Amino acid sequence: SLQSYLFDDTALNTDDRDVLHGDLGATLGYRPMPKISSSLRFSFQHNQTIYIDESKSATNQTQQVYSIVPTFDYKITSKVGFREEGSVILNATFFDFNDDQNRLSRTTELRSTIDARLHRKLGFSLRHGIRFLQDGSYSRGEEDGIRRFGKSSEDTSRDLSFRAEYTPL
Repeated sequence: SLQSYLFDDTALNTDDRDVLHGDLGATLGYRPMPKISSSLRFSFQHNQTIYIDESKSATNQTQQVYSIVPTFDYKITSKVGFREEGSVILNATFFDFNDDQNRLSRTTELRSTIDARLHRKLGFSLRHGIRFLQDGSYSRGEEDGIRRFGKSSEDTSRDLSFRAEYTPL
């Protein structure tokens, strides 16, 4: 989609701009047996802001977000199931006239879950997740002009949870 913002008094308001937005998504599923299923989901978003007034052109920017999410489900028995889900998300922001402000964030996650319904009144769930985040700038090399990622921070987190559910009635 394309949106244009135009103001009558351009001398007082220099926010005339065009905003371009696009989305693309696809999911592929595969079920080789009744107990096993998997899927792969891909999405892409593109957002671009272009200011018409040259005094604001330094803030012209393009944002691109890529995500890939694979899943795997295995029904071990009629009462116990296992699920593995991962994700990789890249979020890049490029400034048209200021490479020093360019940013790239990369997030990778893996989540594993075992659900068990041992009795119609009693169930358990065990979940484990790990998340890895990198953030940094994405600037051009002075010698060759090629854009490269320079990591400024990273973070790794893990979580583990156990849930027990009992329904007396």
